[in-house]
Amino acid sequence: MLALNIEVTSGLHAGAKWKFNHGIVTLGGNANSEVFLCDDGIPDQCLKLRVHGNRITFEEISSDVRFLGQAGKTPSRVIYAGQSMTITCRQVQFTITANSESGLLWSKFTNNGARFFGGALELVRSIGPGTVMAISCLFGLMATTVILFFGSANFSESQAFPAANLIENPKAIPPPPAPPVADQLLRVVQLQLLQFKGEQKLSDFDVNIEYEKVRVSARGSMSRMQLQIFESLIKRISSDHGRQIEIIATLSLTDEQKAVDDIEVAGVLLGAQPALMLRDGTRLFVGASYQGVVLDQVSESGLVFVGSTRYELPL
Repeated sequence: MLALNIEVTSGLHAGAKWKFNHGIVTLGGNANSEVFLCDDGIPDQCLKLRVHGNRITFEEISSDVRFLGQAGKTPSRVIYAGQSMTITCRQVQFTITANSESGLLWSKFTNNGARFFGGALELVRSIGPGTVMAISCLFGLMATTVILFFGSANFSESQAFPAANLIENPKAIPPPPAPPVADQLLRVVQLQLLQFKGEQKLSDFDVNIEYEKVRVSARGSMSRMQLQIFESLIKRISSDHGRQIEIIATLSLTDEQKAVDDIEVAGVLLGAQPALMLRDGTRLFVGASYQGVVLDQVSESGLVFVGSTRYELPL
């Protein structure tokens, strides 16, 4: 039995693996694809593959697909057992491998034979009809010589090994089913929210998946500026996947943001040593600490405080 193995090595799904044993397999940005890729800019269908017999055929190839190591060559549309191809589609790179699962001598023999004759066919196609006739005559002469030398009966008898000695029949273990499309989407959204957490250096922010409810939930606290960035991210995710999964976020402002919001400004002093005047009479110069944050900038347009992140306070 021939198995099609697909492993994504870069992009949002890096590390993901799929396994198929038969039928047609499509890869692309369409949610109904057997291999669904959620990366930005991925076409609905990158590739259409067919697993049949001892080979895997590329039936449709998108113009965005590139075969690594095939520069300047026409890529082969067929791969056999033991062969693999590394392919890119936009920013996503993945490897397609054809593996023989049976591990039997007979399966290996037929796979190697199919690969040999496939290569021979490509060679004959490239060298022209005249050479084809010459090769055919040569093979016919060789076959006649062998039959005359050994004798057809003896030759047949010498090859008649019992099939039981060559072929074993271990129980076929079915491959694990591919995860549902909704589960893949949930993990992709979780990854995007965790990337946001890392980029914003948030310490109080958790993301969880509820598979039964097809939901991603986020809970935490952040600054007002970070909250605006988060809202833009959620709008973009909802426009892409809002009909298929649910996203719930429970957020609050950080203690530092609340402290900055509570600052009562009486006025500012500009010049060589800019300062902030508070209503209680306190004067803060640039670099001074107040309520757990540091005054970083004083200008006509507003103030900037620095704590775990930057806090802008317009005047």
